[in-house]
Amino acid sequence: MINRKDFSLMKAKNILLTVVFTGMSVMAMAQAKYGTSGAAFLGIGVGPDAIGMGSAVVAYKQDASALYWNPGALGAKPKSEVSFSKNYWLVGTHYDWFGVTLAVSDVSVIGLQFANLSYGEEEVNTVDQENGTGEKWSANDLYFGLTYAQALTDQFSFGGTVKYIRLTLWHETATATALDLGLLYNSNWNGLKLGMSVSNFGTAIKYEGKDLTKSYDDDNSTAGNNGKIPTNYKTDDWDLPIFFRVGIAMDAYRDDMNALVVTADALRPSNHNESINVGTEYIWNDMVSLRTGYKDLFRGETDEGFAAGFGIAYPIMGYRVKIDGSYSKREKFDNIMVYSISIQF
Repeated sequence: MINRKDFSLMKAKNILLTVVFTGMSVMAMAQAKYGTSGAAFLGIGVGPDAIGMGSAVVAYKQDASALYWNPGALGAKPKSEVSFSKNYWLVGTHYDWFGVTLAVSDVSVIGLQFANLSYGEEEVNTVDQENGTGEKWSANDLYFGLTYAQALTDQFSFGGTVKYIRLTLWHETATATALDLGLLYNSNWNGLKLGMSVSNFGTAIKYEGKDLTKSYDDDNSTAGNNGKIPTNYKTDDWDLPIFFRVGIAMDAYRDDMNALVVTADALRPSNHNESINVGTEYIWNDMVSLRTGYKDLFRGETDEGFAAGFGIAYPIMGYRVKIDGSYSKREKFDNIMVYSISIQF
C-alpha cells in the first residue's frame, strides 16, 4: 500500500519528467535561428547577484530574482520580498526590473515582476527638415509577469509565470503573451540542488501601427479614379526567444560563519548556440557576499564572459535589506554595471 508521502513524491517525479520532456520537445521543434527572434530583450538577465555569478543560478536563486530565472525555485523557500534592479545596458540604454514576492503560506508564493528596456529619445528628421521637425521619437520594450509557485514535497517545488510582452517603436507596437515553467529539486545532501526552467513559450509577435497605414492608387495612369484607398503594410511574425535551462548548485564548504557555493547551468536558446555558465558565491556571516562567474562557455564567438559581484545584507527595523552590484566584461561594447536594492520581510 502506498502512503501519502510516497504518493506525493511519485507525483512530483512525474511532474518533473513531464516538464523536462516538454522542454526538450519544444527545443527540438524550434528552428535554429542564430540571432533572429522578436523581443530579444527577454534574454537580458535580472539581478546583479545572479549576473555576478555568470548567470548560473537556475538551481540556486530562491529570492525575488528567481521570478525571472526559475519560478519553481520560489516555492522551496517561501519568502516575501521587494526588489528593484538598475542595469546600465548597451550603447546608453537602461534596463529596469522590479519584482515582488509574497509568501501566502508555508509552501506557496505569488509574485509580480515588471521589466522595461528604454532606448531613449531622438529628434525626428526628414529630407525636407534636416534640422528636425520638433517631434521626438522613442522606443522601449517591456513585460509584466504574474507568478505562482508551490512546494509539492519537502524536496520538490514547481512554479509558473504568465507574461504580457509589449514592444513600442514610435507609433508602432507589438504584443505577445508567454508562459514560463520551472522546477527545483533539493536533495537535502550537502546543499545539492537541481533546477530546470523553460522561458517564453508563447505567441508570435509583430508590429502594427498608424505609420504602416498608407494611401494607395492601384491605377495611377487613369484620371478620376480613387487614388486614396487606405492600405496597411504587412509585417512579419517573429517567434519569441525560448530559453531552456538546466542547472546544478552545491555547497563546496559550509560552517557557522562561512559558505562557498558552486553552480553550473546549461542553456539552450532558440535564437543562439548552446552554452554553459558557471559561477560561485562566498558568503560570510550571512551578511557579505562575493561572487564571480563565467558566461557563454563553449558557445563559440561571443561578446560575454567574465562576471563578478558583491552583496551586503543587514537587518534594519525587522526587515532584511540587501544591496548588490555586479560587473560584466564585454569584448565589443562597454562593460555592464548592474545594481539592486531588496527588502525581505
